[in-house]
Amino acid sequence: MTACQDPEIPLHTNVPSPYGEEEARRWIEISETRRRAGTDVSLLVVDPEDRLLGSVGLHDISEMSRRAEIGYWTAAEARGRGVATRAVRRLSRHAFESLPLERIDIAVEPENRASHRVAERAGFRRDGLLRAWTELKGRQIDVVMYSLLREEASLHGEPPP
Repeated sequence: MTACQDPEIPLHTNVPSPYGEEEARRWIEISETRRRAGTDVSLLVVDPEDRLLGSVGLHDISEMSRRAEIGYWTAAEARGRGVATRAVRRLSRHAFESLPLERIDIAVEPENRASHRVAERAGFRRDGLLRAWTELKGRQIDVVMYSLLREEASLHGEPPP
């Protein structure tokens, strides 16, 4: 709950604001329901002392279209340390190893420079601008789409610790 008080997180994600205990419990319930359905995997990123660094998730997993989307956020005190990049690399690698996926997407708001850097450093390629692609908190927004294909993921090797 504390990390989600940072105004940057709800600005660029579906994390509600304000975010309290009720919202946290609801996120856990929704995440578990979607995990059981096989459409989402939501993970927390922690350091060796179990301090929360962020969250990363694989969403809209579709075996039919053989693709999924990655979303992430980083706690304010963990930003600028490569946390999100390493989490995205590791989750991408795991997804390609364990699921019949051919493509993983990252959709980034055009003005979210930090998220663009994460996608690029994690080996994703910019596909282009998708106008009015998705809804975020009641408004239709454009996104810059990034993708990583199965054969490209194998070129990046194991991400550094």
